[in-house]
Amino acid sequence: MIKLSTKQALVLEFVEWHINENGYAPTYQEIGNMIGIQPNSVHRMMMILEEKGYVKTEMSKARAIKVLKGVQNDFSN
Repeated sequence: MIKLSTKQALVLEFVEWHINENGYAPTYQEIGNMIGIQPNSVHRMMMILEEKGYVKTEMSKARAIKVLKGVQNDFSN
């Protein structure tokens, strides 16, 4: 399994929390505001998380982030 950087794990954890708390995924702006980076940096990070198999996104839709493997999966192996 490809390990996550600290910032990648933080983003994934926030996305998981937001979906569990609100029933829908956060926007890139909300993710960026939470960790202090610009939305285009969030976009790059989401692409990396998708390449690593942690999320599935639909770039043409807002809030279309699906978590495939959570942060806990990364640390339990």
